[in-house]
Amino acid sequence: MKKNSSILVFLVLGLLVIGGFSMVFLSNKNDGTSVNTNQQTEESNEQMTARMHPSQPSNNDMSSGGNPNTQLPGESYDEMMARMHPSQGGSASVSTDKINMDMNKIQFSSAVGQQASDFTLTQQDGSKFKLSDYKDKTVILFFNEGSMCYPACWNQIAALGNDQRFNTENIVSASIVTDTKDQWDKIISSQPKYGAGNILFDTNKAVSGAYDVLNLPSSMHKGSYPGHTYMIIKQGVITYVLDDPNMALNNDALASKL
Repeated sequence: MKKNSSILVFLVLGLLVIGGFSMVFLSNKNDGTSVNTNQQTEESNEQMTARMHPSQPSNNDMSSGGNPNTQLPGESYDEMMARMHPSQGGSASVSTDKINMDMNKIQFSSAVGQQASDFTLTQQDGSKFKLSDYKDKTVILFFNEGSMCYPACWNQIAALGNDQRFNTENIVSASIVTDTKDQWDKIISSQPKYGAGNILFDTNKAVSGAYDVLNLPSSMHKGSYPGHTYMIIKQGVITYVLDDPNMALNNDALASKL
């Protein structure tokens, strides 16, 4: 009888211990402290979203239906995927252009004080932009991911182009993308506000590679595409560089370095 009572006591204690562990597990699972590792302490979902996507526009910013963050008006799903992932097929192709392939290489970490390597790229209007033509001016270059990076890069390109501090008689600014001119013709046709400023097409990535901006922290496609990188060149010499993983608008920071 005593043996049976002891067994019963151990069984009851075992069930209580198992139940206690279960309650602790369920409490930790439901208390919300580890559900979203991106969310900081006492931060709401809205605050987290604003912090992680500081330049994200409202859904009304795009005039088409579907996904406002990616799909352009009149753009098919296949066209959208080809624009956002040009290396994964679709209508995009690998450039065979040999222009700028013999440029002098610059190491980004020690770029300040170096002579800017000359290049020639096609502009949005179809004409050529040759860096050495502006050797007596201050030139601001913005290397970025281009069409695949909506809305951050698009907003940065427009902000740079619209800022009168960077587009004067003695100062010129240009955004360098690895897209084709045709891609941006379509974008600007449907969203004219993104046509502000000067866009240069580094389709073979020779310029981006020579300026060492393909493997910086801001790049989400390291080795393949630039991220969000600025350079200021005065009279042919690099005087300031900024690589920004936060994808912020940096106009005031740039203006302070002119």
